[in-house]
Amino acid sequence: MSVAASVARFAVAGFLVTLALGAVSGVIAERAGAAQVTRSFQRFADVIADTVVAPQVTSDLLHGDPSAQEALRTTVTRLVNRGRVVHVRVWDWTGRTVWADDPELIGRTVRLPGDLQKALAGQSSVVSSDGGRPSTGSSATADPGNLLTVYAGVQNDDATPLLVALSERYRDMQTTAKRDWMRFGAASLGALLLLELLQIPFAWSLVRRLRRHQAEAEAALLQTAADAAEITRRRITSEVHDHVIQDLTGLTYDLDAARLRGRPRNADDAFLLDRTASCVRRGIADLRSLVVGLAPTRPLAGDRTRALEQLAERLGEPGTQGKGRTTEDLTGPPGEGTTPRTERGVRHEGDR
Repeated sequence: MSVAASVARFAVAGFLVTLALGAVSGVIAERAGAAQVTRSFQRFADVIADTVVAPQVTSDLLHGDPSAQEALRTTVTRLVNRGRVVHVRVWDWTGRTVWADDPELIGRTVRLPGDLQKALAGQSSVVSSDGGRPSTGSSATADPGNLLTVYAGVQNDDATPLLVALSERYRDMQTTAKRDWMRFGAASLGALLLLELLQIPFAWSLVRRLRRHQAEAEAALLQTAADAAEITRRRITSEVHDHVIQDLTGLTYDLDAARLRGRPRNADDAFLLDRTASCVRRGIADLRSLVVGLAPTRPLAGDRTRALEQLAERLGEPGTQGKGRTTEDLTGPPGEGTTPRTERGVRHEGDR
């Protein structure tokens, strides 16, 4: 695989991982933003219920005074017009609706769930989107799942326990969470993409360096293998030339001496001696050819012609003509007996 293809695969994989990371982080950030917005609205609802709504739920309002109800309605209307709170409702400890932005709900009594009773008694708050909760208004009754409601337990100026419900639309909450994520998520995603772009030149350089090191390692390995083969050939050549060939040559001398020392007992013995000597000489010739083939020829640097001349000279030496040589080439023509070197060995044996 080429360097460009390797870097391209790295870049594509990096971009895919970056996009996947951006998508996952977007989902996580959106959920975290929604949780943060929920906590923010809960704190906001606690403050509004305690400092704005509770002080206006006077004893006159609890007894149904229209002027007191209208004063609270004016306050809630200004609150709703600011765009965050959409519904407000107030219950007393018996579950009676003492005030609601929907006049039709005022005076109705509902059974408060256990967690809302604890909030009412302990002056704490509960966040809920459960449609089974007490209704917070006509719109909430139609689709309560679209609202996030905070039930805050407070007390009015007369220390009367009250449960105030303030609702916010989920759509507004999601919009706020998405806006907060876009403020930071886009910058984070852009930084990741920029980092990926900056990594491409480094990846290109790293791949090229790795390929170069691999090529150098392969060349070194091949050279080591060639050197090992060279050493092995030299060792085999030395062993064959210095031991095997010398032993076989000595054997041929012994055979020639035995053949020339006296007449053989019969023709079969003479034929056996001649054939054995011939086979040994042929083996010596083959071994010398093998030694010539194994022995490395070191040519002069850049001089192939001289290397071929050296090889031709070595092949022209006695005993290196290969398997094509016959017995006559080694021992001389029939009738001459042996080579001069063999005859000298036999005469020396006779003098002894």
